Amino acid sequence: AARSGTIDMFDMLLEAGADASFWMSPHFFVPDPPTESSLSVSSPLHAALQSGDNDMLKHLLDIEFDPNIMPLANPTRCFTPLMATVIHSETFNKQAFDLLCSYPGTNSEVRTPIYGVHLLHFAVAGLNLDMLKHVASRIPLRNAGTTALGHTLLHIACMPSDALEVQRHS
Repeated sequence: AARSGTIDMFDMLLEAGADASFWMSPHFFVPDPPTESSLSVSSPLHAALQSGDNDMLKHLLDIEFDPNIMPLANPTRCFTPLMATVIHSETFNKQAFDLLCSYPGTNSEVRTPIYGVHLLHFAVAGLNLDMLKHVASRIPLRNAGTTALGHTLLHIACMPSDALEVQRHS
């Protein structure tokens, strides 16, 4: 529903009892027993970002969806909505990034749970200088530190962009 861009439909589903409990407050693990929303590999915020729907994103934040939610059902591939603005955008959505940054609860220092990847690591990996400049205007580069694998921003900037690059030169 969040991906469709229909705010009324989304609200109707919430009113009908759709489980959104996991997406409404910070969580560091999947609860036992799990809720439907805690087993999701995405969230409404992530869906709105993927579809480029900044109006839906603002609506979700206004009704108090957690701006730092990470779908933990797949812990090696989860990231926050702020990280998603740089990961899933072929063209960087500055408006979505700035909107998320403007919410007081947004924490730009959250790292992914397994690999300890910071938002700045994702921004550097995108190899988009304009995007990196915009992100770095809000978050100092020194905040990135290293990943759990010991990668710094320079290591990540020097990595091949995809497997094809590796195959071409191997």
